[in-house]
Amino acid sequence: MLFDSCRKCRSSRVELQKRLFGSNLKVTQDCLRCNRQSEWSSQPFLAATPAGNLLLSAAILFGGQGPNEVLCLLNSMGVTTHSVRSFFIHPEKYLLPAVERTWDEHVHDLHRMLNETGTPLIIGGDGRADSPGYSAKYGSYTAQKLNHNKIIHLQLAQNNEVKNSGHMELEGFKRMMSSLRVAGLTVEKVVTDRHRQLAKYVREQELDVLHMFEVSKRRLTSSQRRRVSKKWGTGREASTITYTGVPQSTTNKEEDHER
Repeated sequence: MLFDSCRKCRSSRVELQKRLFGSNLKVTQDCLRCNRQSEWSSQPFLAATPAGNLLLSAAILFGGQGPNEVLCLLNSMGVTTHSVRSFFIHPEKYLLPAVERTWDEHVHDLHRMLNETGTPLIIGGDGRADSPGYSAKYGSYTAQKLNHNKIIHLQLAQNNEVKNSGHMELEGFKRMMSSLRVAGLTVEKVVTDRHRQLAKYVREQELDVLHMFEVSKRRLTSSQRRRVSKKWGTGREASTITYTGVPQSTTNKEEDHER
């Protein structure tokens, strides 16, 4: 066996001490003949944390599973794991900072590439909340460069930062536009859903941005649906209609044109 004899003098007079650190096994061997002590670990350490423990926490976190269920399942199978308490330490100390750093590097490289091209952006944006209705606490706003299908920005908002949870999408949009301008990028067109607060803000504050709405055909009136069917057909291509709002000035009303 691996630890039955001393590696230095080959004596079999050895004492073994085995310790578990979550998923890591550490064996300490003491030779009673030459007094040599050696240690062996089943996995490398990252600082003072076994790599297997950190990888398991990362798999649980990024896979969207619950730590209690996963760790209980592994323990039922006889697989040694770290505790739930250790799991909650890993994201705060290692995993979330790594995600944030990787995302910042990705966004920086992407913005640099877009600045080098010098082409105004055509982006699509939408907001999401952690729960429906007006009881949401957290919201996010995502911007995608439509002609390249790349996420170029992501903003987070909390309901205590705005009037109520219904204003989180607008706040995320404002932060997104501000961040893109700080990065030196020019937004030419924005495609969103028919969010009234956001539409009013773009009409009054973002005069250089062409605002386009994407709505489902189900929300059109009967007369609009007949005009759409006559012009575009009734097939799959007519299932999504884009309406463009062209703001002429802060006093003019939004003009909707079928495209």
